[in-house]
Parts: sequence; C-alpha cells; structure tokens
Amino acid sequence: MPPLDVLIVGGGPAGLATAISMFLRGADVAVLSPAPETLNRAEMLPRAALPVLERLGISDVLSTAIVLTGVESRWTSIRPERLDAMSAQGAGPGWSIERDDLHAALRGRANALGVGQIEGRLTQVSGQAGNWTVQTSGLTELRARCVVDATGRPSALARRIGARQIRGPNLVAQVWTQAGEQAPHLNVEAHADHWQYTLPRKCGGRSIGRISATLLKARSSASVTHLDARNMRLDLVSGPGWAAVGDAAVAFDPVASQGLFNAMVSGFLLGGAISDWLAGQGQALEIYALLAGQTADHTHALTAGQYAASHHKTPFWIDRAKRSGPHI
Repeated sequence: MPPLDVLIVGGGPAGLATAISMFLRGADVAVLSPAPETLNRAEMLPRAALPVLERLGISDVLSTAIVLTGVESRWTSIRPERLDAMSAQGAGPGWSIERDDLHAALRGRANALGVGQIEGRLTQVSGQAGNWTVQTSGLTELRARCVVDATGRPSALARRIGARQIRGPNLVAQVWTQAGEQAPHLNVEAHADHWQYTLPRKCGGRSIGRISATLLKARSSASVTHLDARNMRLDLVSGPGWAAVGDAAVAFDPVASQGLFNAMVSGFLLGGAISDWLAGQGQALEIYALLAGQTADHTHALTAGQYAASHHKTPFWIDRAKRSGPHI
C-alpha cells in the first residue's frame, strides 16, 4: 500500500472516532483492527458526549438508546436514595446505550466517508516520525507518517514504541445481562467487598456490572464477561509522530463513568491534534498529551473521593479511597 498520513491501530470507539475526526479534516487515514467482536452489553454515555457525537455525525444512534432520567443509589447510605439529576431543561444524566449499536454507528460512518479499514492485528512496528512501518498478522506491511494506538487497555502499539503503563490497585469487572424490567435509571449499590451498577437494556432486561478487587463467585447463570477495571495511564501518551487514545492512553475505574465518554472525546481531540501536526504544528501532539494527563489526574482524584463517600468502611473501600489512581 502507498504510505498513509495516519494509521490507527484499533477499531473500537476511540480508534473510529479518531479516524472520522481526521478524515473530516482531510487526512488520508486507515484503521487496522481484527474482525469486530460482539459486545452484548449496555453502557452509560453521559449527556456531555452529545456535542461530540453530533460533530462526528453519529448522534442518530441515540434514537435507539434509553434516556436515563436519574440515579437510584445505595452508596452513601444503606437506604436507597433517588437522585433525579434533572436539569432545568429536562436533561437527565445521559443514556444507556448498547455497545454494539455505538460500534455499528461509528463503523458505518467511517465506511460511508471512505475511511480505509484493514482487518488484522499489529505484530511489529518500527521507524520514526514521518516514516513508520507496521507489520500485521495478515503479513501486510503498512507505512504511515503518524501512528495511533487505539488498542484499548493493552496499549499494544505504545508499549512497543517505549511507553510504560502505570496501574492503580487491582480491580476487575464482571458484566452480565439479567432478565427483568427496570426503570430508566442508573442503579448503583455499595457492598462490603464490591460495588455494582445496573442499566436498562433496549432489548429488555438489564446489564449488570460488579466491580471488586478479585473475581467473586457469579450469581447468575448467564454468560459473564470479565474485564480489567483498574485505573491506568501511560507515562508517555504521545511522542514524535505517534499518540495513544482512549483506554490505550488513560483508562478509568468504572466508578468514574468515563469509559465511552473518554473514548469519544479523546478521539475527536486527537483527530484535530494530528491534523495540526501533519500541517507542521510540531507541538500539537504535546498539547494533546498534556490535556490527557490533566484529565487523568483530575478524574483519578475524584475516583478516590467517590470511594471515600461509601457508607462501608471495609478494607476494599478504605484501600481505594487512599490509592485508587496510578502514580508515576
């Protein structure tokens, strides 16, 4: 293939948002990713994400999402609290959106624009800014002026280039779907050795996520997905001719409700930063990395406060209130 302006490694929300953002700015961009997985779960997308979805041209995906009208919480007290979180404009905290629906909308938008999509996995990267070479599992050799790591928590590209992951204390999420109707609320509950959230699903039933320090015995006969849920950040989010985005750069404890929001917003911002770098603005990627670091510091600090607010004072909660974030 002829050299690209940008090769994005990873076709999840962060990678596709970056690709769309860059393509709209005139860059020649392609996405390298394996065949899409089925991600059969609901996730929360906060209302603050709406302007970015509109700029990316995928806000129609919200027509099939469930509008969340509030939060039901057993967090600061054992008694349930109703936090409607409705603004004067009638806006709730966000949406419960099917992860597959969001991915399909992003992938469809990228295809419609003409973003190149290459099936395969990264096996090796070499070169330098302006002249990167990426080897793939399909034995294809790709060349690009700039490369982007959108591989999620593994940070597969950035670590090959020399970045190092710094992680918070161990945390794992177990996610499954349970039958039964639920009001259009986000439910959160604190327990002695874990916490859990529940979101309504458009297909009926509810998506449940349980977050604990170690795997707990499953309480459901349904298929359970296990996910790394630790806070994480790279010591280097970008360098000459490369950058990491979404969970590959900074990953948040689910208590922060920032996973999808961070993917979409950081992808949109990185698209602009790389376009500026390609146009000769050498500090554009450094500024992007600075903003990513500030977001990580702020969110990780808030995470500790959220754990400290729990009515439980057991080791699980005390430990994470003291050291929930990664430290360089």
